[in-house]
Amino acid sequence: GWCVFFGYRNAGEKLRVRKLFSLPSSSSLAYGNRPLLGIGSVFFHSFAMLISNLPFRLLQTGFRPFLPKLALLERGMSSLSSLSNNSSDSDTPRVWNDRRLTPEQMQFRNLASDFAKEELMPFAAEWDRSGHFPVAALRKAAGLGFGGIYCDQDVGGSRLSRADGAVIFEALAYGDVSTTAYLTVHNMCCSIIDRFGTDEQRFCWLPGLIAMDLLSSYCLTEPSSGSDAASLQTTARQAVGSTDYILNGTKGMAGLSFGRPEHKLGWRSQPTTTVIMEDVKVPSKNLIGAEGQGFQVALSGLDSGRVNIATCSVGGAQFCFDATEEYARTRHQFGKAIIEFQNTQFKLADMLTDVQASRLMVQDAALSLDASAPGATASVAMAKRFATDTCYRVCNDALQLHGGYGYLNDYPIERYVRDLRVHTILEGTNEIMRLVIARQMLKK
Repeated sequence: GWCVFFGYRNAGEKLRVRKLFSLPSSSSLAYGNRPLLGIGSVFFHSFAMLISNLPFRLLQTGFRPFLPKLALLERGMSSLSSLSNNSSDSDTPRVWNDRRLTPEQMQFRNLASDFAKEELMPFAAEWDRSGHFPVAALRKAAGLGFGGIYCDQDVGGSRLSRADGAVIFEALAYGDVSTTAYLTVHNMCCSIIDRFGTDEQRFCWLPGLIAMDLLSSYCLTEPSSGSDAASLQTTARQAVGSTDYILNGTKGMAGLSFGRPEHKLGWRSQPTTTVIMEDVKVPSKNLIGAEGQGFQVALSGLDSGRVNIATCSVGGAQFCFDATEEYARTRHQFGKAIIEFQNTQFKLADMLTDVQASRLMVQDAALSLDASAPGATASVAMAKRFATDTCYRVCNDALQLHGGYGYLNDYPIERYVRDLRVHTILEGTNEIMRLVIARQMLKK
């Protein structure tokens, strides 16, 4: 009873690979009703050219698993070309040091940055004010391959690394922390099914989840169970004379529309309600992993989730720093721009140092997870603790440098402060992160 996935379906656009090659209608090279990572007609020609360079035998025997990543790269290359032709260095958010990125990661970053600039940032303030859950925008993100970043390609995923995901989520969070945070949770749920589910479960659920026709929720917290996850009260018992499981319990903090919507300080573009389960029947074929392994399976997703929430903090803090630096250049007091005051320069220098230090810790934690390194869980806890605490402080300092304007919702800084505040609480409070680190330390 540790996790329940709910969602709703919407017929996806049929996009068949045969269109790229003018194949006959009898061809079965398709991903059913899900868009193939949103490849629009404008990209058909260049994408077909890229595909045509693959060995013919690969095209004959199994090129489909490679399409999601190739599509993601194609969109990234288009984005990169557009930026190089139309933008100066000052127009591009300084979300990562280019020298630390692989060529693929640079393409992913530019694709995510463009999406954030066009589809998230212009609407984030209104979504926050109205409490709107931007499903349409999330499905557009899924169309770029961001709905199944870690999932295998045989179900339509992009099969990228945790380090790749950190690049993508930081760039998206630069435009809207709240919506990006939901996307990270959705990816965590998809990854759990991909890693622990049977092939039947994977092919049943993941195509719809990756296209975000279905929306997932990670339901762990309960009214009486938070940091002490082992004390959860929800039960799953087999019905008498049946293989079905009967679930009973209450889950709080779930992004679903059951129960009264909670009024939150931040993260207002994703709904938070209580999920009440009373004699909910779940077929045994939907059991993820073996019976009795649910707690371990649930916690296995948290390391990735902690990296993701930390990188969302970095993206939000980078936005606040950039906005504050620009504000300090244009805001004049006592006859000169406030950036000319040494105190302002020192504060901005500390803020930029904190963002970069956080980014490097998150990058190291992501690489540790990808390598299944010993002590990776402790590295993740360090990165989550440091980045979420530090980046929240950066956003708060940004508000202070904006003065009274920073407190007004006409300016975006206060929204980033509110959205980042919860990052020190969820995916394991930062107090629990210190406990994880200390336990690893005492093992030596």
